[in-house]
Amino acid sequence: MSEKNLDAHGRQRSKTISFRMSPEEANLLDNLVAISGQKKQDYIIRKLLDRRIVVVPSSRMQKGMEEAMMLVYRELTRLTNCADATPELIALTDSVATIFAGFSEKSTNIQLASDESAIKNLKREP
Repeated sequence: MSEKNLDAHGRQRSKTISFRMSPEEANLLDNLVAISGQKKQDYIIRKLLDRRIVVVPSSRMQKGMEEAMMLVYRELTRLTNCADATPELIALTDSVATIFAGFSEKSTNIQLASDESAIKNLKREP
């Protein structure tokens, strides 16, 4: 007997939902899942329920980012006209850029300075 498939709240996932995608859409989905570092099922559920996708740096996510960046690079060098870019390439490029920008040191330093300042200004209530 197979193991029960449970969500983060311990509820059994007993419903199956399926849909069709073009090969291009399926490839884009696979790339987006890879750069998120999540399992495909978790990624799809979060997107369908309009929940925020949180990318946690991991070796799995790093490999996905590397592969996606190489794919974007190869496709961009192949193009001679920006109008020839597919919607899937544009979506993947946007996702990779957004995630990559989220890892910038500048935003991390700003948050750290803000946290440090908040800690220094803590006062006890009388």
